[in-house]
Amino acid sequence: MLSVSLKQTIVNPDHPVWQAGGATRTQKARGVYSDVKVMALTLKINQKWMILTTVDATALETKDVEDLQEQISAATGIDQEAILIVATHTHSAPALKESSSTSKQVDEGYKRSVFAALVDTAVSSAQSCQEATAYAQTGELIGYYGNRDQKEKEGDQSACLLTFRDQAGKVIAALVQLHCHPTFLDQSWLMISADLAGALREALGRSLGVEPMFVCGVTGDMSSRYWRKSQDYFTLEKSAQEMADRILKFRPEKPLELNTLRIEQVEKHIHHPVNLIDLKNKLDRYLQQQKTETDPIEQRLLATKIRNARASLDSGETEIDLMWKTSIITLGDLQLVTFNNDPVVYFGKQIKAASSKKLCLTLNHVNGEVGYLVEKSDYQTGYIGNVTKALPGEAEEYIAAIVERVKQI
Repeated sequence: MLSVSLKQTIVNPDHPVWQAGGATRTQKARGVYSDVKVMALTLKINQKWMILTTVDATALETKDVEDLQEQISAATGIDQEAILIVATHTHSAPALKESSSTSKQVDEGYKRSVFAALVDTAVSSAQSCQEATAYAQTGELIGYYGNRDQKEKEGDQSACLLTFRDQAGKVIAALVQLHCHPTFLDQSWLMISADLAGALREALGRSLGVEPMFVCGVTGDMSSRYWRKSQDYFTLEKSAQEMADRILKFRPEKPLELNTLRIEQVEKHIHHPVNLIDLKNKLDRYLQQQKTETDPIEQRLLATKIRNARASLDSGETEIDLMWKTSIITLGDLQLVTFNNDPVVYFGKQIKAASSKKLCLTLNHVNGEVGYLVEKSDYQTGYIGNVTKALPGEAEEYIAAIVERVKQI
């Protein structure tokens, strides 16, 4: 038997804070345009429990995630491996993770209040489950986003709406997933917002009667960069409403039998020295390109590359030491494959093709964030090929291990 509960809490800051995800921002946000939230979706399947939580943030520190999992587990009795802490990856919410663009700019008081709200929301969700049946609608959102490195390159426009209905057929919880950086707003808009994550939740909620949880699929090289008409609030809300209307018209709902909960882990340790000479040469090359580049998009990409290269050199970091982690969560007809990093769409498609389940969803920015997974052929091209910290071929090895495990389930 399946029981579910979805809870949310608004976590708007009440004082100026820095926004994450914007290399060109030079001042704190001036106010709040739209609510940022924490949400918690609890699934109880034949006495086995899982909690999926989301935070409107660009990314979260692994150590913070582990502490949150421990607190929620202590309060609910749910195993830590069955507690997922997900960042929606909006670039307009307050910074909750230090990075080269937000170092020493995380408001620790605000962060503590968000994390306290997240724990309370998760506990409330776990205490409020109702019997339900799961349904899925799937389709494609064409014309809103695609590959952000090369417009004509492979993308994944698939999207999914999960709804959970009570015995009377009323929607009591929902989740929407798509493969797009939820970054429609320009960095010059200094107002707190959940960006596409929040706008799409609100648009769908007006029809469903319940605001769904938003999660990113595989989005490493996916965004609205070449498709959005503008980067203002009007365009954001118009696009979100159009996307919601299309999602609600996806092929008819199909019921999903969620009758089990099985979790398997795949990990890969990334450890190697930093080539400081190569990094310095990259920085020199970017600086030379910056002198002649006239395209606004390429200018912004170059500014980000320069910032990241300088930050790496200034840090004095002499080695890379990362742990990639994936959870393969099988819930009967539904399979979730999560990443604590940001893979490119090519890898996500491989994993979905390997699954034998009715529906396989990939989720990124789950339980921390440790960089990009990039195809070997894309190193030194585009943005993510220049900022990934893994060596060429390491991502392929990791994805191959995940694909093999998925095939065995």
